[in-house]
Amino acid sequence: MIKKISQLIYLIIFISFQTCLASLPANLISDDEKVVRGSLKNGMDYIIYPHSSPKGQVNFWLQIHSGSLQEEEDQRGIAHFVEHMLFNGTRDYPNNSVIEEFEKLGLKFGRDVNAYTNYSETVYQFNMPSDNQQNISKVMNIFYNWASQATFDPKEVDDERGVIVEEWRANQGLKWRNSMQRYPFTLTDSRHLIREPIGLMDTINHVSPQRIKDYYEKWYQPQNMTFIVVGDIDVKYAKTIIENTFSSLMNKNIVNNESYKTLNYQIPAINKARYNVISDDENTVNSFAIIYRYPRIFAKNEQTFIEQTTYSLLTQLFNQRFHDLIQEGKLTDAQSGVSMVSQLGDDYQASYFRIVAKKDDLKGAINSLMLELERIDRFGFTQPELERLKKTQLSYLKNAAENPESRDAKMLISRIDNASLYNLPIISPKDKYRLTLKAYEELDLTKINQAWLTLRHGEDKIYEQIVTKQMEAKALTPEQLVQLNDQVKQTELKAYQQNLQEKPLMNTFPATGKVTLRENLKDNATMLTLNNGAKVIVYPTTFDDSNISVMAIGQRGALSFSDNDYNAVQFANKVVNNSGLGDLSASELKSWMAQNLANINTILQDHQTIISLTGNNKNIEPIFQLIYQRFNATKVNQEIWKVIKQSQENEIKALEIQPRSQYDQAVYQLRYQDSRALPISQQQLDAIDNNQFLKLDQQLFSDPSQFTFIIVGNINLDEISNLSEKYLASLINKDFSLPPSRELNRLNSQQNIIIEGEKEPYTRVINFRYKPLSRSYDEKTKQQLAAFNFVLSRDLRVEIREKQSGVYSIGSITSINPYVNEFVYRFNFSCDPSRYNELIELSKNIIDKRIEKGITREELAEYKKIQLRTAKLQKSSNAQIARLLANSLSIYQNMSLFDNIESYIEDLTVESINQTVKHFFNGGLIESTAILKPNDISQQSEK
Repeated sequence: MIKKISQLIYLIIFISFQTCLASLPANLISDDEKVVRGSLKNGMDYIIYPHSSPKGQVNFWLQIHSGSLQEEEDQRGIAHFVEHMLFNGTRDYPNNSVIEEFEKLGLKFGRDVNAYTNYSETVYQFNMPSDNQQNISKVMNIFYNWASQATFDPKEVDDERGVIVEEWRANQGLKWRNSMQRYPFTLTDSRHLIREPIGLMDTINHVSPQRIKDYYEKWYQPQNMTFIVVGDIDVKYAKTIIENTFSSLMNKNIVNNESYKTLNYQIPAINKARYNVISDDENTVNSFAIIYRYPRIFAKNEQTFIEQTTYSLLTQLFNQRFHDLIQEGKLTDAQSGVSMVSQLGDDYQASYFRIVAKKDDLKGAINSLMLELERIDRFGFTQPELERLKKTQLSYLKNAAENPESRDAKMLISRIDNASLYNLPIISPKDKYRLTLKAYEELDLTKINQAWLTLRHGEDKIYEQIVTKQMEAKALTPEQLVQLNDQVKQTELKAYQQNLQEKPLMNTFPATGKVTLRENLKDNATMLTLNNGAKVIVYPTTFDDSNISVMAIGQRGALSFSDNDYNAVQFANKVVNNSGLGDLSASELKSWMAQNLANINTILQDHQTIISLTGNNKNIEPIFQLIYQRFNATKVNQEIWKVIKQSQENEIKALEIQPRSQYDQAVYQLRYQDSRALPISQQQLDAIDNNQFLKLDQQLFSDPSQFTFIIVGNINLDEISNLSEKYLASLINKDFSLPPSRELNRLNSQQNIIIEGEKEPYTRVINFRYKPLSRSYDEKTKQQLAAFNFVLSRDLRVEIREKQSGVYSIGSITSINPYVNEFVYRFNFSCDPSRYNELIELSKNIIDKRIEKGITREELAEYKKIQLRTAKLQKSSNAQIARLLANSLSIYQNMSLFDNIESYIEDLTVESINQTVKHFFNGGLIESTAILKPNDISQQSEK
């Protein structure tokens, strides 16, 4: 009877909520006024969005409105194959010469040039300087070739088959296996289920070049394309180059009476509960989720914007409450929990509510999640919860509206791409803030709670358990889940009581200190020395960006502690970071930071402690208060330690059952002969005294003279100086004394390891060459080695990937460790288990030949172009500048890297590089190899 009454109430509320939404205005949302949309006569669309940050940079994207969903049954994987082939032969760029072409322009594959294929689109991307029209013309010719002039040479097709197989192979693993068990439930009876973009390897290995070309000619037509431009570029010029490049393209009329840009494959509704258990030998945690599927909401008008905002608020409110419950220790069965809205396809989405169990208490975790969901069903969310979330979100949105140029250009173009794909408005930050304000006024607590019940009453839902192999037999049956849910509905519950309060971060303020020295540095920067020995580097910028980036570098890290405390201090730092500051709990601190547009994060490394902060130049003081409290008002929440300890226990379990985790640890130990390099055991973890956490963490912040604070932004020196005196100069030196780092002992002998047991047809290889150095080396030497590695990496890519079809990618790295004066060279790849010995030997031969040959003048010129662009990008935003300054101080204890990076690159010569390479690579090198492979090398079948 109770159940029937509940269902009746749900139905009434459902109808009520839908009626409320239906009565809302449906005014269409306009594009951002900066957006320029247009269409060429051949049907190709274009979108131009001028955006000044970063200065002098522009992004070009060619969007094909077709992906794997458009493949025919004998073409599965061909959309992605076409993407690969456009880098392997067009009319003007035969073979792989397109890569050589953009490298000559100073552009780097991966960073500046890339492509991707998904279910619904294929996208080709360039990010480049906008001030060189000759180079832009060359790039536009590449786009023209991609759009219409692919050749699909049979030899190139055959060579690329193996590369795609290796890309497929590299993505196999635990995450992939779990996904393959989830998709039949989330994508039931849909075309998505049989159109994974990577495709079928049997198709990849045997499809003819003509069938690949068929897909290209059918879908790569101007009426099925959009060209997107975002960056620091003149709109009129952008429109001209689009017209000049693409106007001559002709539609082939292969698909008749078909609207390319609206073609989609719907995911059908399944209005009943389904039950799924995902199990794998390598799963280390047990979790449970309830997944509600429903039609995707597109914000095209004010009504749908409110609907979209509603579902976003529901997941955020749940996450906010769940986080608070864990912080308060009220979820004893849960390690963590999360809610999110996820896109399932073009027309469907899902809301996930997931809980991760502590240890193996899956039933207890399921019960906890059901109880909290039921509590919200009965009592709803609270007014303070809703107001807190709204206030936080509006703070971020208001800042974005006031500083539209501070948006990341790559994130912006990605959103424009999505708007193009689904014919959505491109909403300006100002309009998004306005629309959200309006939505929040409409969405009072009653309507939010109505929406929650509407979501919970949805019949298209999945109960998903992810379990370890040991727990597979103990996973709850559908009948047991129904029974447990019925019991929860009969349980007496109390409304949630929120104890959070709005409080200041600081109630009392320290005595002001003094700036004792002010020094002018390069580029209008200033160094302030404070009375306590701390230093502050102030670097003013003129970017149209209100964000401030702050990094503090402390010269003591985990290696300054004893062997017994080495692990403990790392846990201590994690716990303290998540426990709040002063009188504020972690949840209260998060809310305070959001409202003050400030954020803090501390990273403990072996040699240093880094504090990273962001803030707003209209309200700088909160940043300084955060720093002061991090030094003086930390605390430990024991509930956070329980969560972190459980996470570490999961890692210990992973080392027992996951060959890839065993391999990663073995590679680490391949370099070190030191107890501190060994993985922590369960016994050692249990022996850690969490009562010492606060003391251990405070030792890292006991001596302010060990810290240099870097402050970058559109800021006023006098204001920073005053705040530095008020907060930073008042930091006192405490009675702790940490010694300098004690380096990990190196293993200076050849060691080869093989880890067996990999479940997939997959082998991973890492080869090290290293040797101790008698002295330290400067940035010039590092640049010389990096220049050599540039050409060596290309040799390896061309020979191992392109010619041998042996790998998807191959890594090549040279480095000099500044702390122990050690040179290291490493190459790594994954491949077919039957080929690893062959490819290792081939790689070594390629390396030896290049060492003998050295770098040429033409190759050095290419490297300089790419690195000078890198150096320019490193100074293109406040955050990038702060990171580069921090690296310079971390490695050299001065600003030489930051000040001279361009001259280090310009001064490179062929002779100096080749001499340095011979010195480092010839003689005294210790070589070691680590291999991960299946137990049986015959495990190489392709699925």
